[in-house]
Amino acid sequence: MSIRKVQFSVAAGLTAAAVLCGSMAYAAGTAPSTSSSGTSGGGTGSAPAAKCANFKVNSAEWKKCKAGGRAAMNNEELYATGYSLAKAGDYASALEFLKAGTDKNDVRFLTMIGYSMRKLGKVDEGVRYYMQALAIDPNSVTTREYLGEAYLQIKDLPNAKAQLVEIQSRCGLTCESFTLLNDQIAKYQASL
Repeated sequence: MSIRKVQFSVAAGLTAAAVLCGSMAYAAGTAPSTSSSGTSGGGTGSAPAAKCANFKVNSAEWKKCKAGGRAAMNNEELYATGYSLAKAGDYASALEFLKAGTDKNDVRFLTMIGYSMRKLGKVDEGVRYYMQALAIDPNSVTTREYLGEAYLQIKDLPNAKAQLVEIQSRCGLTCESFTLLNDQIAKYQASL
């Protein structure tokens, strides 16, 4: 197993644990606690979430109440939760957490917002987020991989291949982002 896969597995496990803890806190009627660094973006770790049980699930009041819990999360918690939700296929919920991040120039947030938008069928909007992320960090191979997949989604094979070349120039032929996009391109070409 490659180092990147091991790191991803560990990160995914930690992320899943963070989401589970956050979900358990919401279910119990409390918001997740903030970090001790004071970078939570507001709140004291206890939001009005205890009152959320008083509202019908998914009603406007319930959603507003739950949003108070997001306000108590720091950027790392917001990203970890948004990332996990996106990878689990709950793109709309992922966007709620990712868009709540306070650093609007964080490449990770921009990339996952683009990913979620694209998966919701809003490919053009997703591409805009990817481009914004690449303007900040042109070396983000994950962003380039997802951008290549977006190009395939809109049947733009030349631009998808251009992203593959960009990834190769940054991390070679064996890095995960190259392999994943290369496989997607091969599947796309086989379907023509």
